[in-house]
Amino acid sequence: MELVYLWVEKYKNIENQGFNFSPRFTCKYEDGELTIDKKEHVSIFPENINITAIVGENGSGKSIVLKCIEKIILANDGNKFDEFNYILVYQKEEPFYISNIKIKTSIEQKTKFSDICSLVYKYYISDEEIHQAKYYSSANLHYFTLEKQGIVNILSAKQDNMNSFHISSFMYEPIKVEITLKSYEQLIQEHISFLDFKKRDEIEEILKVITDLYHQYLSICYIEQKGLYVDSKILSDDKLLIQNTTTSLSQNDFNTFFMTVRTMKEYEISKMSKEEKDIYFHKDYWHYFEFDFIDEKERRYNHLSHGEKVIFSQLLDIFFYINANEKLLFLFDEPEIALHPNWQKQYLNEVINLLQKMPKKYHFIFASHSPFLLSDLTQENIIFLEKFNKDDIEVKNRNQEEGNCKNVTDKTNIETFGANIHTLLSHGFFMKDGLMGEFAKKKIQTVIDFLNGTKNSDLTQQEAWSIIQIIGEPFLKHKLEEKYHEKFSTEEEKRIAKIKQLEEELERLKNVKSKD
Repeated sequence: MELVYLWVEKYKNIENQGFNFSPRFTCKYEDGELTIDKKEHVSIFPENINITAIVGENGSGKSIVLKCIEKIILANDGNKFDEFNYILVYQKEEPFYISNIKIKTSIEQKTKFSDICSLVYKYYISDEEIHQAKYYSSANLHYFTLEKQGIVNILSAKQDNMNSFHISSFMYEPIKVEITLKSYEQLIQEHISFLDFKKRDEIEEILKVITDLYHQYLSICYIEQKGLYVDSKILSDDKLLIQNTTTSLSQNDFNTFFMTVRTMKEYEISKMSKEEKDIYFHKDYWHYFEFDFIDEKERRYNHLSHGEKVIFSQLLDIFFYINANEKLLFLFDEPEIALHPNWQKQYLNEVINLLQKMPKKYHFIFASHSPFLLSDLTQENIIFLEKFNKDDIEVKNRNQEEGNCKNVTDKTNIETFGANIHTLLSHGFFMKDGLMGEFAKKKIQTVIDFLNGTKNSDLTQQEAWSIIQIIGEPFLKHKLEEKYHEKFSTEEEKRIAKIKQLEEELERLKNVKSKD
């Protein structure tokens, strides 16, 4: 399945905008008619993979485009969706479309949203969104998280072909899991942290005096199940607590369970029995455990950096989902967040390495700020967005609001594939005001103003020289040195400075030659 085109009439800051997601087609909706034309293209990806990136400055509408797709696909099958007017074109064997408005077009219309894809995956980047997804999301929506329980779920349910899971850059599939029982005090703090201070103190005092192990367990289960609606009266009454808590463990079962896990245990995942997995990986009480995962080189999950955990968790999730489901569309909102630039550079290569071994077709749509990701994509795989501003002719002609999403892909002439990162960063979609830090730029400007004598400056001659000497960009540094010497140095000092500058340039050229 491949998403081809989306048109949205009005949703948040998107108004009368169309977005082409496939390099295989050109779509356009205008004056009530949708046209779709095949086009010649050179694919750099394996046949079963399409990757689209949406880029643009903050507020240009990248995340809103993803949200529109998500809302359309997650709507109930066959029901009228009227939150906003839309057209969505997708391809299986041939192009189809769904829409809640009447249009003229040559392609066939479908009525069920499930004809597009059965599952949509969104990478949630905030705790708030993860919390909302847990409690309110459709069965069609899955999300990625760094929670170890998610990794446990995947490893415990893994299929035979998951033995081929391999992240080429640093870590293989974990082969062992280390399981440690959490202390009751730790469980208390983890489960009351979301309460306001007054209620947190009240609940903590009640929990601290519970000594019976089974009631400790029930109290944690009750808080997890009730969330913000925890009733302190129920917590303090043993009978009410039992009546109001759903658990799969009787007291006898719990006693057996608790004694089983008192000591730390390390298991080879492939050799764990069903009974052991039922104990440790059961979602109703896995919050009692600390997990660590160990690969064949004895590297531990807990020792990974945050960025390594991010990429490992994402790729493990992707691998699990593509083995378990059909008709997949992945929506990622800035998946590169928290990744070191070197990981951003390798990210897309890792995703493709996983997917190209699979027989199914996948479409990934990334909203991104990473120029590293763009350098792995051709221009036709990228949607460029800007915000309307008050000086745009289109704003005046079409009565567009300033700040609205503006798709400028057709007007953007930038070859991204294999492009130098500095070139991409310098482009207006990333850094309109250059690549220098704002503080440094202002500080250097004070030196320029001082040397030009154009503004009042608190700098002394010595301070100006000191700032010039710590500038890291050689050309700028040399130009400011020349200006400084023109203003303050004697002819002899200028001559000595010129000799020093030439010697430094000669040394630089020698170093370049030796590296070659």
